[in-house]
Amino acid sequence: METELKKHEERLGIKISLSYEDEPLGTAGPLALAREILMENPEKPFFVLNADVVCAYPFKNMIAFHNKHGCEGTICVTKVEEPSRYGVVVYSDDGKIEKFVEKPSSFVSNKINSGLYLFNITILERIELKPTSIEKKIFPAMSKEGELLCYGTAWLLDGRRSAERFCYWGRTLFGSHFKNKT
Repeated sequence: METELKKHEERLGIKISLSYEDEPLGTAGPLALAREILMENPEKPFFVLNADVVCAYPFKNMIAFHNKHGCEGTICVTKVEEPSRYGVVVYSDDGKIEKFVEKPSSFVSNKINSGLYLFNITILERIELKPTSIEKKIFPAMSKEGELLCYGTAWLLDGRRSAERFCYWGRTLFGSHFKNKT
């Protein structure tokens, strides 16, 4: 895997760093594990991506939005037709996240966390090197302090976790990449 990532580093002109968990650390713990790597550029925000999300990532637009609002974190959200199947994000008109509601039985929002985040380095002060859920422990604290905003996109293609859906959207994105190049 490292060999393949090195090829992408060179092709894209970026640096890709890896850290390895000896034990599962949840969705926040790995950030504490990678603290030393992330601290190499403390003035720059960094992205965190869930590996099971397939979309056209709006990196540049998200960076501009994040830098403009100046808060500690930005979560990319997307609209879904059936919000009761997901945890939804409730936010104010200015984008500040107010709360998260897991699989609501009545309508509170149709926006879901798309698994794409942008954080300032200060988030690391919230995370210990132990198994921790970023969604259940870190995000609620950040939103309570007004430090977490959402960036909306229509580009999340599918949040269903199945090999069939993943392959379908992978082919769709791959094909659209070449279509847009012509």
